[in-house]
Amino acid sequence: MGREQQLAEALVGPADSFADDIDPVVLADRLARNCVELTGVDAVGVLAVSSRGDLRTMAVTEERAAFLEFFQPQADEGPCLDAFREGHRIDVPDLEGSADRWPVMAPFAVRCGYRALEDLHRRALLS
Repeated sequence: MGREQQLAEALVGPADSFADDIDPVVLADRLARNCVELTGVDAVGVLAVSSRGDLRTMAVTEERAAFLEFFQPQADEGPCLDAFREGHRIDVPDLEGSADRWPVMAPFAVRCGYRALEDLHRRALLS
């Protein structure tokens, strides 16, 4: 199966589930796992905006990603929050060099074992 077909199935599959009244958390989990399989990244986290306008973790594919997704809103900083607030993708190729921008989150992410992050289509690279 080609990459384009895999991507189409990863996106269309969850969309088809809406007709079955499936839980949105289950859909987010499927999407996260499909992203790992398709892209080969180490971890994926899916965040959603709550009715109050804050970000909530919907799905993660590994435990360290869960810590990082939970920590960013608590610290009120990080690439997920910036991507959400600014409305564009935030790539962080070097977390160790990002402490000026995110003085609390970047060192925490490095301690969790991350070297780089990409947001909106979130990809994480572990050391």
